[in-house]
Amino acid sequence: MLQKPHVRDFLYDFSELVKEQRHEIICTDEDGNDLSYLDFFILVKKMTSWLRSLGMNPGDTLVVMLPNSVEFVLLFFSCLMGGMRFSPIPCTSTQKEVESTISMVDAKLLIMSSHLSDSLVQECKEIKSIIVRIYVGTDFEWIQSFSDDINIYGGGSLVITTSGSTGRPKAILVDGNRLWSSGMAFVDLHKLKRSKLRFWNYLPMSYLGGLFNLVLIPVATKGSFVIGEPFSGKTFLSFWQNIERYKIDALWMVPSIVRGLIRLAELTNTAPKRDCIIRKCFLGTAPITINEKNKFSDLFDIEMLENYGLTETTFISSEVVSSISNRLENGVGGILPYVEVDLRPLKFKDNEISTFDSGYELWVRSPFLMLGYLNNKGELNEKLDDKGFFNTGDLAKIENKNLILTGRIKDLIKKGGYMIMLPEIERKAMLYPGVMEAAAVPIAHNFYGESYVLAVRVDNKTPIDSTSVIEVWLQKQIAKHKWPEKIIIMEDFPRSSSGKVKKETLAKKIQTLV
Repeated sequence: MLQKPHVRDFLYDFSELVKEQRHEIICTDEDGNDLSYLDFFILVKKMTSWLRSLGMNPGDTLVVMLPNSVEFVLLFFSCLMGGMRFSPIPCTSTQKEVESTISMVDAKLLIMSSHLSDSLVQECKEIKSIIVRIYVGTDFEWIQSFSDDINIYGGGSLVITTSGSTGRPKAILVDGNRLWSSGMAFVDLHKLKRSKLRFWNYLPMSYLGGLFNLVLIPVATKGSFVIGEPFSGKTFLSFWQNIERYKIDALWMVPSIVRGLIRLAELTNTAPKRDCIIRKCFLGTAPITINEKNKFSDLFDIEMLENYGLTETTFISSEVVSSISNRLENGVGGILPYVEVDLRPLKFKDNEISTFDSGYELWVRSPFLMLGYLNNKGELNEKLDDKGFFNTGDLAKIENKNLILTGRIKDLIKKGGYMIMLPEIERKAMLYPGVMEAAAVPIAHNFYGESYVLAVRVDNKTPIDSTSVIEVWLQKQIAKHKWPEKIIIMEDFPRSSSGKVKKETLAKKIQTLV
């Protein structure tokens, strides 16, 4: 039985890894650019010396606006080991977004990529923080003059900023030692502690997935990772070639990539040949159907293990190999041994306790919860109840020891007195031949008070000339009070950098179409 994990010391653990590991931690196909654990650690300490020369001290916050790069990872490790707060933001951020982040996290220093436009830098000069521009993808000559003989104490943290479900920006403060400990516990669960897996990091490092799932977890396996650009349409075309090229043997998938690879294989009517063996394949970030999991497994002979968690909680549940045969629709695996779950009756918008039977509010408690949210004054709000539980905002139930996610509380609407869970409608719609993806968006309604519009993406191989055929079919699948006000076909949905559908943006777009 897995023991309840304790919070580990990241600096100590990594120092021990440096003594043990002689192979690379970061791999590239460029001559001489692979970094061993020791070389990387030396560069981390030099980077910390450089940050101190710029006035950064333990407790200070660094905002980083860089593309996926070795420099990005060096700065991240420097903050974790040097007791500083690391706050990454996308390179596509606007001036207002940069200013908002810097205000929320009370940043002392902003490091920007040299490729960003001069106009943005000029606009950001109004910010009180120190601004430094650096080149990425260099041979690190610029940092070699700084000393690696420096005292580092650990105790750093990560600040992930997000728009939040209401559109109001949030800054989530995550303790670095807790984050590392969560990764180590996950690796222990899957018996990967000494597996030395090599992952391909194609998720944006400005989000937790790019730093936790594809940097810290590979290191927790005593393995390595290859840094790539965040995935895009061209990722699909060269996906398997890059797996071979970089000798990748572990994958972290997201549903949008899974669907893209399936779609490409079906269009070409062939599954790619590959010589490499994928030893582990994990999946997360957004809902996916059993049919899609099975189709991916059949096409590529790779079994995906789904995981569920939030930035605020890290992992809550995970599939393991032995549980695959007992999969349930919307199931995200078993609750992790060190996570406590409390399923509470749903309190809806008018504070009444709903008799809605599709799930309960999911509250969790674990050793690895976030420290809290930072408000616009930099003050910390834990957002936990008096028992230390956090409200995930998800609705869930447990069946056969599997955690079943039935939807987000914000995806629950009340139409004329009836409760409707919008993800249920989306899943039903995707069963119609040719519907690749569906998104149900709430709208105000003069009579019912609230209703919704269903947007779908369709497969060109299965032409759908009119939404009426989908409408007629869907009406046979769901009760009349659940029927959408309208169905519209869209080429694509607005998405976040991690591939999730941005429903707020989609709702605004739909308002112009209906």
